[in-house]
Amino acid sequence: MYKGHSVVAVKMIFTVAQPRKPAKPIPGTHRFFAYCERFDVVAQEPPPPEYAHLPLYSAWDNHSPDYYTGCYVLKRARRSNGEPLGDIIPLVQFRAVADLIPHIRGKANRQFSPFTSFHLNDEFLLNKYLDDETYPILEHTDPCLTV
Repeated sequence: MYKGHSVVAVKMIFTVAQPRKPAKPIPGTHRFFAYCERFDVVAQEPPPPEYAHLPLYSAWDNHSPDYYTGCYVLKRARRSNGEPLGDIIPLVQFRAVADLIPHIRGKANRQFSPFTSFHLNDEFLLNKYLDDETYPILEHTDPCLTV
């Protein structure tokens, strides 16, 4: 992914209450902020060994998209005690909406529904196929293609 960018889940949007007049306003409190929980990119395994003969196989970057879906795999960032890692970010720093798809490996949790899958899952795919503006930004050249 791009340096300096993050994928976050917005939990709350707020502003700081101003003091009553005639007190001076507190600097920086005229803006809106968001409390967000961060996602980290999951390192990916290289493509299957049957592609080892291709020229760019050895150039595989472990922060590349998932080989089979072409989407980046993201995992909910957690502290050492298991709590989600969150931060407060000014709303003006937000650039785009990201579409996350639950990344289910093996048998799916029976409690999953369209309403619970985001909260019950820790691993997601960053959907680059959402629209024709997102796709070119997140498209990644397949390192196993012949040149």
